[in-house]
Amino acid sequence: MAYIVLISIKTHRTKKESAYQIVTFLTLLLRPKLYFLKIIKINKKIIRNRQHKLTETWKQQHDAQAKELQKLANKHKKDFGKLHKFKCPVCNFSFKTLKQ
Repeated sequence: MAYIVLISIKTHRTKKESAYQIVTFLTLLLRPKLYFLKIIKINKKIIRNRQHKLTETWKQQHDAQAKELQKLANKHKKDFGKLHKFKCPVCNFSFKTLKQ
């Protein structure tokens, strides 16, 4: 099972935030064990390279929702061959995944 995610962070602040949200959400769904490590790396990269600082309250809110999504993703791991739709309550980003 291989996933390739390409996200460009070059334009406005809202797109930077949405890119952060999408990467957060996909890393959470596809690799729950590496979730915290990847988010720390992505967060540092955005702040250092793009001079973009996300508000602390927004990050805390998103991380709280991400923990619930991680539980949901782990719950559906046992159902093989079914199409699942996950939606993040904070970013309103929906993602369909086919478990094989």
